[in-house]
Amino acid sequence: MARDRQREDHDASPDGVRVEATVDLAGIGGEWRAFERVAVGTPYQSFGFAEAWCETIGRVEGVQPAIVTVRDGRGELLALLPLGLRSVRGARIAGFLGGKHSNAGMALHAAGRWTLDLHGGPHGFFTRAAAAMGGVDLFALLNQPLAWGGFANPLAAAPRAQPSPSASYGGRLEADFAALHARVASSDARKKLRRKERMLEALGPVQVIEAADAAQALRVLDAFRAQKGARLKARGIESPFEATGASEFLARLALAEPGDVRAPLRLFALTAGTRIVATMGVVPGQRCASGMFMSFEASPEVMKHSPGDLLLGKVVERLCGEGFSAFDLGVGEAAYKQTFCPDAIPLVDGFHAASPLGRLAAAPIAAGYALKRIVKTNPTLRTFADRMRRGLGAGKAGREPRAA
Repeated sequence: MARDRQREDHDASPDGVRVEATVDLAGIGGEWRAFERVAVGTPYQSFGFAEAWCETIGRVEGVQPAIVTVRDGRGELLALLPLGLRSVRGARIAGFLGGKHSNAGMALHAAGRWTLDLHGGPHGFFTRAAAAMGGVDLFALLNQPLAWGGFANPLAAAPRAQPSPSASYGGRLEADFAALHARVASSDARKKLRRKERMLEALGPVQVIEAADAAQALRVLDAFRAQKGARLKARGIESPFEATGASEFLARLALAEPGDVRAPLRLFALTAGTRIVATMGVVPGQRCASGMFMSFEASPEVMKHSPGDLLLGKVVERLCGEGFSAFDLGVGEAAYKQTFCPDAIPLVDGFHAASPLGRLAAAPIAAGYALKRIVKTNPTLRTFADRMRRGLGAGKAGREPRAA
């Protein structure tokens, strides 16, 4: 994998379709940015998102980018798969860049022009992609939407795809936010929210800010990590945003790089006076936007005013005014999502072996995700798992080493 353009597919299809792979992010960046503006794909497949993750968390985790491209006989892009390679117990496993920090994974593709049939079916495509990448044992392609923007996801229809542990949740937006809000929330619910906003003003003037420079971005991110970390710790869950490299990753995302029309991550905060009481990170696409994370202050004097709901409504209002037509709040069930994101977006995990070792690795990995789905969809098992996590978290907290 020493060469920038790692390998070319010398066994192109009869119609000239070629599969290639590169490890050179910078080299393909311009073409990637241009393709994402016209291709089908979620906001998490942008070059800016992938580059920031690769150079921070991906580097810490030892993930090597391996970007697969599919081109027609004229050399035009039909698809781009933002993949990374990692070694797990001797097996070379390929997955979407972004890991657990991405709410959706799929190939950027030209609508109606790319299907796996161009490669003789799924087996033909994954065989060729593995060869172009210099050898892959298993493709573990997680959290793939069955469709996006009204177009089917070709990879999600491949055999050996199973339902992901959780669905994602989204909804349609309208130019007229007032009409949208009246449709999705009752008059009583809207009045109650306005009353809570007025009561929150006892702590200081309430407003929504969007980070416009590095200083504001870091302030919002500091508040987010503190708020989110405290809530997850109380549930016995380790925050993925506390991992090594995560702070740098979010900061990189929030600052526009040369070539970006806008930063890959927009940061919003609800303030009461000088106090940040809620935060939200939004990953913008061309016509859709994805809520990457939310947090709110857990103190009783703030929580009773529903700061997260207040901020969510303000952000959705802004997105409506900017012309976005769809919005999602990512993976996982939560009551706060039901107002603006009531529609379940089915996700699948695809496990495609490309070697005998990959076939051995696929079974236990797929079984693990299937078990996770069973737990998440069974209220009794989920309650038990939550109690176990809280108990383990308390146990760890109680076993802190004594000072020397």
